[in-house]
Amino acid sequence: MMLRRIPLWWWVAATAAVVFSLWPQIDLRISGMAYEPGSGFVGNRHLVIRVIYDSARWLTIAALLLGLVLLAGSFMKGWRGHWPRRGIGAFLLLSLLLGPGLMVNGVLKEYWGRARPHQVVDFGGQKKFTPALQPANHCASNCSFVSGHSAIGFWWLALGLAWPAWRWRAMALGLLLGGLLGLVRVMQGGHFTSDVIFSFLAVWGTAELLAWVFRRKGWLPQRAS
Repeated sequence: MMLRRIPLWWWVAATAAVVFSLWPQIDLRISGMAYEPGSGFVGNRHLVIRVIYDSARWLTIAALLLGLVLLAGSFMKGWRGHWPRRGIGAFLLLSLLLGPGLMVNGVLKEYWGRARPHQVVDFGGQKKFTPALQPANHCASNCSFVSGHSAIGFWWLALGLAWPAWRWRAMALGLLLGGLLGLVRVMQGGHFTSDVIFSFLAVWGTAELLAWVFRRKGWLPQRAS
């Protein structure tokens, strides 16, 4: 019974931490599948890859507009702007700002110091490869750990925390969008596979914690037990 009460996030995080701590070379092997000596990473040569890469900007704009519209609309007559409805807009905006914004781009990418795949010696660069969970000093700013593009895709799982009836559908949507953007970044040599996985964990964990606070305050619908 005790094990069943441990949130799913902890199981996924623990599994990822063990796997990439014991076998850090997984990152090099997967990135190596997208790398051709002498010509670089294959993802940089395909237009469709670039289009998917650029779609992160539009996903960010769409997420911001969704949160703003819901929040602003909750104050308008006829929208019955009680806190659970108003809280949904506030939650979506805050989870976007705190997850992909602060945690991913403001903290981890700026201070973890992990070199990107195209920067490491294994793929024609001059930097040293470091395992995912090992802080380094091989990059000064906007570094590899974790993936910012993936984060905005994974953020869409937050819809399932705002509307519990959509929980698993929103999780599937977030995994699809974040995973696709992550695959593109790996193919471009911009991120390792672990950067994508821990981006997912950072966004998901931040959203879950924020949703727990909002539910305790009565600002989000309660999750069905």
